[in-house]
Amino acid sequence: MLSFIKKAYTGYRYYLAYLLLSTIFICCLILSSSALLSNKAYGHALKENTAKITLRDGQVEILLQLDLAHWQARLQDNQAWLTGQISELMPVTLTPEQQSQFLKSLLIKKTRLAINDEKLILERIAFLPQNHHGFTPVKLAGSHGQTQVTHLEMHFPPSLGAIYTSIVKPRYQMIPAGQSARVAFGAQTLAKTHQHQNTDKH
Repeated sequence: MLSFIKKAYTGYRYYLAYLLLSTIFICCLILSSSALLSNKAYGHALKENTAKITLRDGQVEILLQLDLAHWQARLQDNQAWLTGQISELMPVTLTPEQQSQFLKSLLIKKTRLAINDEKLILERIAFLPQNHHGFTPVKLAGSHGQTQVTHLEMHFPPSLGAIYTSIVKPRYQMIPAGQSARVAFGAQTLAKTHQHQNTDKH
C-alpha cells in the first residue's frame, strides 16, 4: 500500500511539473508573438518619412523623421537623376561631414513653407541622433510675421518621396487649481494637395 502511494505521489509530481512547463512554454509563445506583431506594426507605421509642423506665434518648427540611408541611396542613383526623378546628384566620394552639409543645404533650399502666402525663410537646421528604429530626426525652424494663420502651404524635396505630415498649432491656457476649463474647436478643414511642375529645379 505504501509503495502504491509513493508511486501515485511521484506520478502526481511529474504531472504538475508537466503542467508548469507547458504553461511557461505557452506564455513564451504568446509574448514572442505579441512582440513580433508590435514590431511589425511599428515598422509599418514608420515606413514613410514623416514631418510634424508646429506653428507658434511668430515661429514655425518642422520636425522630420527621415530614413537617411534610403535617402542618400536615392540621391546617388544616377538613373533617377538622368530621368529627372531627382534634381540633384550627391557624389559618392563625399566624406560623412560633406554628406551632412550636402543634405542640410538640400533641405534648406528645397523645403518651402508659406503662411498666408508669406514665404518663410528657414534659418536653422539640426540633425539629431538616429533613433533605434533607423530614422534620423531633423529639425528646421524659421520665423513669420502673421498674427493669424488662415492657411499653410508646404513643399519638401521630391527625393524624400511621400511624407506623412501632421500640423500642430498649440493653444495655451492656465487652469486654476480645482477648477474646470472648456476648449472649443473650430470646424475641421481638409488640406488639399496639388502637384508642382518642376518646382524643385528653381
